[in-house]
Amino acid sequence: MTVGLVITPDRFAGLTVTLDYFDITVEDGIGAVSAKTALDKCIETGAAGFCNLINRHPVNGTLWLSGGYISTQLTNISEESTSGIDVIFDYTRDTRFGSLTLQGVTTFLDSYEIIELPGSTPISCAGDWGGSCGKNPMPEIMGNYSATLSTDFDTDVVLGVRYLGSTDDLNANAIDFDSYTYLDLTANYYGLDNTKITLGVANVLDKEPGYTSDAGTAPGNGNTFPAYFDAFGRYIFLNLTYGVQ
Repeated sequence: MTVGLVITPDRFAGLTVTLDYFDITVEDGIGAVSAKTALDKCIETGAAGFCNLINRHPVNGTLWLSGGYISTQLTNISEESTSGIDVIFDYTRDTRFGSLTLQGVTTFLDSYEIIELPGSTPISCAGDWGGSCGKNPMPEIMGNYSATLSTDFDTDVVLGVRYLGSTDDLNANAIDFDSYTYLDLTANYYGLDNTKITLGVANVLDKEPGYTSDAGTAPGNGNTFPAYFDAFGRYIFLNLTYGVQ
C-alpha cells in the first residue's frame, strides 16, 4: 500500500513537497535461513526444519571445518515487509546569478522485518545490519539532496549531498556504522551542439567507507560494502555526452 500527498503552498511560489507513505509486504520471496538463525533456533526449539540444515562431519562431528556446514540454500520461503515515509521537495527561484533549484528526497524507514520461515518470529532490521538481517545496512534515515545553479552561459553547477544514517551491527564482533555525509560537486557545459561536457568531483571531503571484517563477498568487497559506501574516496571525473538526432 502506498499513499501520497502533494503540497504546493501559495506562500512559497515554486515549492512542491510530496509525502509518500509506503507499507509493502512481499510473500513467498526467494530467501534463505541464515546460519545464525538455523543454529539458534535448533538449540532453542529442536525443530527439524532448523536442525536439518546443520550438517556436521560424519566422522569427527565438527561443524565449521573438514566438511561441516550449515545449509543456506535459496528457496521460496521468506517474507519481507517494510514501511516508512518518503519526503520529497523541489524548489526553484530566480537569483541574480541564475535559476536556483533545490531538490531532495529523505526516506524515514519505520520498519523492515524479515520472516525467514513461515510461522517464525519476525526479525526487525530497521537501523541494523548483519546477523539474521543479512549484509545490507538498513539505516532508519537516508537522503539525497542537490542544489543546482543554472546560468545564462550554457552552464550549471550542482552541489550534491548524500546522507546515510547510522546502523547497528548484529554480528558477534559488532562494528556499528556511524552516519555518513558525502558531498559531490559537478559542473555541466551545454554550449556545443548536441553535446554536454561534465566535470565533477565525487566525495569532495574524501571520506573513507565503513570497514568491517564481516563484509564478506556479495555484496561485500574489500571489507566494506561498495554499493552502500563510497569505496573509492575522492575522485575527479570528466564526461562527454553526445546526442545523435
